[in-house]
Amino acid sequence: MTKNEPTTAIDSDALGQMTIAELLEVHNGLAEQSGADALQSWKRAKPELIGRIAALGAVLADETEPEVTEEAENLDHEADGATEQPPEPKITIGAVVHELLLDVDHTYVEIVAEVKRRFPDAKTTVRSVASVAATLRKKGVDVPTRRKAAEG
Repeated sequence: MTKNEPTTAIDSDALGQMTIAELLEVHNGLAEQSGADALQSWKRAKPELIGRIAALGAVLADETEPEVTEEAENLDHEADGATEQPPEPKITIGAVVHELLLDVDHTYVEIVAEVKRRFPDAKTTVRSVASVAATLRKKGVDVPTRRKAAEG
């Protein structure tokens, strides 16, 4: 991944090595692709920006379907002795978040817990789930709003 070339494949180690300016370039590239708002500057903690980038990358990864070429299809059919079974679809963090956001019964905290149950190494936060929800709403997806828990 070059610093000027936005991508949906998010490498958190590479992002951790980037400067805030470089991270803003990556964020804004992904934001442009997903229709989210670009950032002019960033004054918060670097991991928060990396989380926003990961959330945007997850949304984009869910929207892009891999392109299958004829050559790849031919290779599948030419395999000797292979049984014809379609590959299992890869479940992504973004897909889980998207699915759970559509169910009004799940709070953001419960969504984070479910993501971490399915993906123990996930760095998903309530803020990143809220960011994904906001991005989906901007794209016209009917994501139910959640009420904050009553303090008391």
